[in-house]
Amino acid sequence: MLAVAWWWLLLFTFGLIGFPFTFYLFRYLPDRGYAFGRILTLLFLSYLLWLLALGHVLPNSLPSIIVILLALAVVSFSLFQHTRGEITDFLSREWKTLAITEAIFASAFFLWTLMRSYSPDLVYGEKLMDFAFLNSAWRSTYFPPHDPWLSGFSISYYYFGYIMMAAVAKLSSTPLVISYTLSTALIFALAAIGVFSLVANLIRLRAPDKPGRAILWGGIGVGLFLLLGNLEGILELLHAHGFGSQGFWQWFGIKDLTGPYESGKWYPTDHVWWWRATRLIDTVKNGQSLDYTIIEFPFFSFIFGDLHPHIMSLPFTLLALTLSLNLFSSREVFNLAWLIHNPLVTLFILVSLGALGFLNTWDFPPFGGILLAVLFLKNYYRRQDWREWALVSTIIVAGSIALYLPFYLSLKAQVKGIWPWFGPDTRPQQYFLVWGLFLFLGVSFLIARSNNYRKWLKSDIWTMFVATLLVFIPLFLWIFIRTLLVSLVPSFANLPPVSGKLWHLLPLLVILILSLTLLLRRRSQDEWQEGKVTGLFSILILFTGLFITMAAELFYLRDLFGNRMNTVFKFYYQAWTLMAIASAFGLYYVLDRWQARVAWSRFLRYIWWGLLLTLVIMASVYPLAASFTFSDGFQRPRTLDGLAFLEKENPGERRAIDFLSRQPSNPVIVEATGDDVNAFGRISARTGLPAILGSVSHEIQWRGSQRLMVERQTDVTAIYRSQNTSEVMGLLKKYGVTFVYVGTLETRSYGERVGDKFKAFLDLVFESDNVRIYKVPGK
Repeated sequence: MLAVAWWWLLLFTFGLIGFPFTFYLFRYLPDRGYAFGRILTLLFLSYLLWLLALGHVLPNSLPSIIVILLALAVVSFSLFQHTRGEITDFLSREWKTLAITEAIFASAFFLWTLMRSYSPDLVYGEKLMDFAFLNSAWRSTYFPPHDPWLSGFSISYYYFGYIMMAAVAKLSSTPLVISYTLSTALIFALAAIGVFSLVANLIRLRAPDKPGRAILWGGIGVGLFLLLGNLEGILELLHAHGFGSQGFWQWFGIKDLTGPYESGKWYPTDHVWWWRATRLIDTVKNGQSLDYTIIEFPFFSFIFGDLHPHIMSLPFTLLALTLSLNLFSSREVFNLAWLIHNPLVTLFILVSLGALGFLNTWDFPPFGGILLAVLFLKNYYRRQDWREWALVSTIIVAGSIALYLPFYLSLKAQVKGIWPWFGPDTRPQQYFLVWGLFLFLGVSFLIARSNNYRKWLKSDIWTMFVATLLVFIPLFLWIFIRTLLVSLVPSFANLPPVSGKLWHLLPLLVILILSLTLLLRRRSQDEWQEGKVTGLFSILILFTGLFITMAAELFYLRDLFGNRMNTVFKFYYQAWTLMAIASAFGLYYVLDRWQARVAWSRFLRYIWWGLLLTLVIMASVYPLAASFTFSDGFQRPRTLDGLAFLEKENPGERRAIDFLSRQPSNPVIVEATGDDVNAFGRISARTGLPAILGSVSHEIQWRGSQRLMVERQTDVTAIYRSQNTSEVMGLLKKYGVTFVYVGTLETRSYGERVGDKFKAFLDLVFESDNVRIYKVPGK
């Protein structure tokens, strides 16, 4: 628990350093962005560390991190001195909100540390890869970090989040096997206070005289975003208890639903049932998946425990959204003069927005697009020249990319472009299981916003026409490409009909048209000053989230998988963030409007409440049941050590990992290699030492080619199997190998006596149980 307390204290210090920055940056928000102090400090610390280590100005070391942190503290203190009086008044006025923010962070951090302590094992999913990159970010003297699964190369992936977590691990002097677990809890806590602040600010801007209400709804926002799941969990319960006919379950189409539960337990005991909630969209024909997709949501991600980029970026996507709200809430016009007169704010925007591309490149387009849309709407409502917006937008996008240009220049993406999706559509029942609750709240919000539709429909019919054209652009493009393919390429003659796609998307199209019409209506200055900007901002992010889900029905990013698995995976995750926040504000807005004027009959209100409670209960089943499953009813022994399981399963390997982790510099090792992502590359992943080749499938994804992997895989096999000493020594020299690892996986892959030959020409430097490590003489 000492490590947990130390991490909390360290991040509290980050918050103190960051607060003067947020106070200056978020000048238009009631809480002045206090919750993002930790996030900004972590961002600027990591950015400066990356930049300086990239240029070999400072090494990636504890002294360097301390120097950078002290420099940030000096700048922060200077800002504090400059605004001391304002900050003092703010603290005396808003201390309750700040105290609750701190309580939420501490509660979320300690709660999720406890939750992860029941299941910290670094196996399954992408944990081996994530731990490999975290180790590499910790061990690399300079950046970019070395690739632990391809010696001699640097990481070709978005690795900024691993630099961040490694920096915190260095500052806290916490072993990485524990830091990994604490990192997931830290991201959870940062996301919790981020969404709390964002939702609370939305409410507070609309009702400035009711801070208690803002705090309540901020907490509800945390629940919708982090603590609820999709609706699949209720189906698990119903199926296991024999509810529904075979036709009913075939209609839902969820493969391999769990059987009856273990006697005496209400939650599923099948330890893969929780996986199915993220594989809902899948059309199967003759036993083959035609539309295999991944549909993660935050609760699944955090309880599963992968420290993957799409998870680590969550606090920073919330930072980008809050920056957008801050700009939306101002009464300034955003033009070139504004950028020139606000250089520090501009720098904050560029660093924060650009970081999204480095953290999880998929996040840059949608969240950057929201910020640009905010600037456009501001100028549009004020009838400013659109060319000013275009110039400012170009500068922001170019500047955000330029600040992280070395990363982009070194990235070898496997994505080959955007292509229309002609495969199976997402069936309505599948879509409902993912988005049912948010759709209900979002549509309720839009209806409440449109209660005077007769008035504005007459005066804004042209606006609705323009909104319709804009919403239909992706569909028109899909139709155009389909028509060309059918006309010019005979093999595409049987593509899905246009009418089918249109009817499939029609409900979404109607909702999107309504949303965009509400956004594009001209606003009076009175409306702007009354705080109605928060409703517009919520409509904007709701529109963006829904638009993303529609776009995934029309187009996908072509990659090595040849399907839309990654497209749905990445963009649905962003849609969850946007729709959860919009739903939190939408629920507040609907209830607030009911108090102001009763627009519906009491009977309809009862039905509405009944539907809402039903959906909330359904969405609560997954997190409750999954918590019990992952912890075995909270009976599992607890530990924060992600490799503690090796003490029982393979104690020799655990001691070997500790031995190799203590080695100075980054000596190259050789270990068994293959395609199994949960087996091969485990020593390099758990030590951070570069191997000749680790996980083959991952490297092919990152490099976009298997050319390097074929040769290296052949060479690794020869090192272990060849009886020609000269050949083996030549290959070891070719890759600069220092250590040859022989453990259970090596003997299983290359033969029981695979290690015996190394005794004749290598030095045995470690032996424990079934593990031996040999060192090349002279290395």
